[in-house]
Amino acid sequence: MFIGVALVSGTLGAEIGYSVAGASPSLKRSSPTKVTLFATPIGTAPKARTRLDGSCNTGGSDVSNRPDAARCFTTRSNARGINVFDPCFHSEGGSTPGKLDLFLCPDDPWNSSVGGTVVAVPGGAGVSREGPSSFRPWALLLVNGQRCLATGGATGTTAGLRYNYGCFAPPFARNVRQPIGKAGGIVLGDPDQRARVWSALFTKDTTGRGFTPVGVRQAYE
Repeated sequence: MFIGVALVSGTLGAEIGYSVAGASPSLKRSSPTKVTLFATPIGTAPKARTRLDGSCNTGGSDVSNRPDAARCFTTRSNARGINVFDPCFHSEGGSTPGKLDLFLCPDDPWNSSVGGTVVAVPGGAGVSREGPSSFRPWALLLVNGQRCLATGGATGTTAGLRYNYGCFAPPFARNVRQPIGKAGGIVLGDPDQRARVWSALFTKDTTGRGFTPVGVRQAYE
């Protein structure tokens, strides 16, 4: 097994795949799913297009099981009219324990020009330090070009599995006032991570019919 780590656009990315001894050099393999751990600033305060005051429930994210993930509520809305953000990630940069905690809420992890929202919690929010053995991906880029974000709250189900991701298709947003993308499809359940290229049960039919496995090009955790 090989693991390569590279720093890309402020995020720590680990490409995870497998090599087989004695394999034919002419054998072409699909690129493995790129698994990226979304990183927040450590030394400096996070920069974003919008900074709002609010409250964050660390460990209360509906879509991420990271110990630094939170669901945040703000008194004012951002440019898209949103005042509930999930996931948001605690940033050690700019936070003062017991006085002020800053959380970075990515609007669209694939579009740095769109930016995100920083939620400031006066008085501090407290941060959970216990984490799971593996993280749950909250964003997926499929090989068909769809960008999918994990959904919290009540959604539909098929064969007992929940619609865990809502997807967006091109054209994608170029600024914070535009929708992330046009209506796309949905992903049923969690992606299958057993192969070097993950797969997700995807359909463009929002009524939940015709799911087929689609490769996952990138996953954010």
